[in-house]
Formats: sequence, C-alpha cells, structure tokens
Amino acid sequence: MATRRLGTTHQDLLLEPHQTNGYDCGIWVLAQMAAILRGYEVTGIEECDINHFWHFLSILIHCVAVLT
Repeated sequence: MATRRLGTTHQDLLLEPHQTNGYDCGIWVLAQMAAILRGYEVTGIEECDINHFWHFLSILIHCVAVLT
C-alpha cells in the first residue's frame, strides 16, 4: 500500500505479479497510470480490489458521456 508523509512516498516492493488472469491487464495499466498521476510510483490496488477500480472507471466514463 502506498503512503505519503512529509513530501516523500514509500512503497513496499512487490516481487510477485498483481494479476493472475489473462484479461484484466488493461485495467491494471489504467490503475498504474492513475497512481502515477496522483504522485505515486506504483498502484496500491490488489487483485481483490480490481473490480472496484473497474466500476469506478465505468462511472467516470458514463459521467463524461452524459456531459458530452
């Protein structure tokens, strides 16, 4: 899990892959991009949480579609 304190970021090094299936790789890339845009080096999302992140992204996409 990524944490911030006094302008520094600490992230435990993960030596095993986050993803164990062959179909969520795009969601993992988007999760990593979101982490970087928020100032982290890696995402703190775990595989059991990826469905929540997918749902969050679908809500954002729906909101953009409604606004345009």
